[in-house]
Amino acid sequence: MQDWLRRIDATYRQHKFNLDTLTIIIWATVALIALQLLINTLPFINDDAGFRVNIITEVFGIGITVLIIERYNRRREENRREEEARQAAAKEREETLQRIIREMRSPSAQEGARAAEEARERGFLTDGSLNGTDFRFANLSKANLDGARMQNCKFDDAKLIETWLSDADVSSSQFWRANATGVKLQNTDLRQTDWMNTDFADAILWGCNLTRAIIHRCNLQNVSLWGANLTEVELQECNLENAIFVDTDLSRSVFLKVNLENALFENAKFDSGTILPDSGYGQAEAELNRYTDSEHPDFYRPSWATPPYDSSRLGRNPWLDDNWYIKWVAEQKAAADDEKD
Repeated sequence: MQDWLRRIDATYRQHKFNLDTLTIIIWATVALIALQLLINTLPFINDDAGFRVNIITEVFGIGITVLIIERYNRRREENRREEEARQAAAKEREETLQRIIREMRSPSAQEGARAAEEARERGFLTDGSLNGTDFRFANLSKANLDGARMQNCKFDDAKLIETWLSDADVSSSQFWRANATGVKLQNTDLRQTDWMNTDFADAILWGCNLTRAIIHRCNLQNVSLWGANLTEVELQECNLENAIFVDTDLSRSVFLKVNLENALFENAKFDSGTILPDSGYGQAEAELNRYTDSEHPDFYRPSWATPPYDSSRLGRNPWLDDNWYIKWVAEQKAAADDEKD
């Protein structure tokens, strides 16, 4: 009922001038007809009196016309002011949004968290205004991004340490070289996300949807994927040591050169399309101990994870510390700074 009344009110406001003008014309017509009928019933009306009556009628009609024109001009002025107010509000909103985005990109975790909270208060965090935003090199550590709508964003080289990102939608976003250790995600939409050289150690991804995500050379040590959907996920050269796969859907997922030492698989869903390193189709579930039990006689460990290796290196990939990579990251950061300027 309230929606119906609101629609009627909106329709009236949109066509207010036309409705008011129609009302005036109807009442003026009724008044003129009533006046004419009254005059015709008077026995003492002569030609001179009739002429005066016609003059009065004409004047009355001119007055109605002037009233309509004046009301039209007033309504046009109101529309102009309303449009200017809408444009000013839209401009102010866009300027505020861009300011908040700049502050969320701050290298300071405290400023980033404060800006995220302001984004929530103004509705930007949850209404999709941040979709497609570039958050490269941002520091959003410990920020509360629960319920965020941040589709198709770039979080390359960003810090998301212990960030709260539950019930959010970050689908189709990119997380290259991000530090997301201890990030807390629950029921978050991570479909078709792209992770490269990302540190997700100790992360909580309960009930998250990672369908068709691409996860290459990432550190997922101690990650909890309880109830997560990893359908058609591609994991390559990732460290999944001590990872928890409880009630996890691994249908058609592919694990290439991954370290699964001490990983826990309980009620995980496999199908004929699930592939573990050097295993064939449909053999993943039968060969789990080979990948999780280091004392298994045929234990599989990828070459990059063969001891000794530096466990502090991102993704447990030694080549990440090569000089070319450090130089490349510096170049990317410089390019991003140039774009900001």
